[in-house]
Amino acid sequence: MIQPDHRLGDMIRECREKMNITQEEMAERVQVNLTHYGNIERGINNPSLPLFFKIAKEVNLSVDSY
Repeated sequence: MIQPDHRLGDMIRECREKMNITQEEMAERVQVNLTHYGNIERGINNPSLPLFFKIAKEVNLSVDSY
């Protein structure tokens, strides 16, 4: 099993905060539970690949940057 990586969560959080979007708004946009989304940002969970692509699209994060 792949260990969660806090760097990914930090990067997502930074992008989300620059866009002035709350965790709740982002969770709704990418259609996941708020707790799960928060755990991704805190590095407790890694997102699935499809979810990662959804999040990256919402925050204009290049998937090449990770």
